[in-house]
Amino acid sequence: MKLKKKDGRGLNIIIIPLVVVSIIFCLFVIKSKQIEVVNDFIDDGLVMANFASATVDLKEYGTSNTIVNNDFNKAFQEYQKALKNNLRLDNNFEPKTSNLIDGKVTIEIFTIYNVKGNDIYMTKRQRNGNIINQTYPNALGTMETPDGVKIETTTIYSKIGMNVKSFINDKKYVYKEKTVDIKIGRA
Repeated sequence: MKLKKKDGRGLNIIIIPLVVVSIIFCLFVIKSKQIEVVNDFIDDGLVMANFASATVDLKEYGTSNTIVNNDFNKAFQEYQKALKNNLRLDNNFEPKTSNLIDGKVTIEIFTIYNVKGNDIYMTKRQRNGNIINQTYPNALGTMETPDGVKIETTTIYSKIGMNVKSFINDKKYVYKEKTVDIKIGRA
């Protein structure tokens, strides 16, 4: 009785698909990590831009102990400058380096909620540049920003939009929004 020598083709049928699936899985994990890092980078940049726009009126604070942001235009300019710096954008709000952001970052909404007494004074800049001013009497502690943060002190909210590259390099338009409230601590 003669035994036939196996040529290893059966083993190849199992190993090759296993290697291909392993490579695809590794690429998926790497791309997921990259998206997570960019997401955190954008979140941090947006929060810091909101803080940079907190141009508090120190004279008002010194006389009434009230934190207000009376110069909306200056606050918006500081916000734009910080957003460009934090997200590494050029003057056209496009990424300076290649990353997951694909194209221009758009400021969808920039809003300052000034709190005076129990009233909230909102100044909002929309994507098209229109400025809306509204007063909400006795709204302190009951009103929320669009992302669900209760307004209890002067607060800044912003929302940006951008195209991002997905796993297969197609584009998807996404939004990021953040709220920061402005408090001055006491020693």
